[in-house]
Amino acid sequence: MDNHTAPAPASDLGAKRQIDTREGVERLENALRFIPAVNIWETDASLAISVDVPGCPADAVNLTVEKNVLTILAQPAEIPGQVKTNGLREYEVGAFERSFTLPDGLDKAAILAKVADGILTIEIPKMKETSQRIVVSDA
Repeated sequence: MDNHTAPAPASDLGAKRQIDTREGVERLENALRFIPAVNIWETDASLAISVDVPGCPADAVNLTVEKNVLTILAQPAEIPGQVKTNGLREYEVGAFERSFTLPDGLDKAAILAKVADGILTIEIPKMKETSQRIVVSDA
């Protein structure tokens, strides 16, 4: 069974936009907004994120952290021979932006990121807990 609902007639849409979320792509009117698959997991030492970025070399990916928000921007290269008009399209790539609120306790200054085989892997180390004995002296 197809999980996608048919778009409402134009008269029912009013100011709303038609959204089609097939295959991780939102269609907003005539624009495409790509939503890549993301995995997030935690280890004893870090928080890790992997993102599908097909067609994106490392220099086409931009990561920023502002406050506790990690933002990923990517602009894939155009794929040679990609179908541009009429024809079958089962695979598309395009620019995207995703943001994630990071939990406290991560060392945001030590983030490591790499792109390999169409996957962006981000590793954010946890802050090392340090304890310090404080000497209390007589006044």
